[in-house]
Amino acid sequence: MMMSETKRLWDVNHPYHCNDGNFFSNDCVDNHDSWRDFVAEQGDADKDMNLVFRWDWTATDKDEAHPRHVLQICWMAQRKGIYRTSFVRVEERDEPAIRAWLVERFTHLLKLWEPLS
Repeated sequence: MMMSETKRLWDVNHPYHCNDGNFFSNDCVDNHDSWRDFVAEQGDADKDMNLVFRWDWTATDKDEAHPRHVLQICWMAQRKGIYRTSFVRVEERDEPAIRAWLVERFTHLLKLWEPLS
């Protein structure tokens, strides 16, 4: 697919949804004020122990001059069986860095599906 045909991350509407809570724990959601803050704290988290299985980028008030963007990242701590969610306030200019970060996690996820992937 050519770059001009690639959808912006906030234009994707994934099917269904992923709960942002955890039935077994109230301490499973973390919030970050910016992509930079998120990367500093969790950007290099181990890909096996912190498996990213879903993401959703939501732009609220899209008709506003400055819409608010939030990236939801859904994780599974495979070794402990802990599901958690990160909410990150992001901006459109963060998209290239976010896309690169997500591609790394997607590539790792495909390894778990070999030989089907």
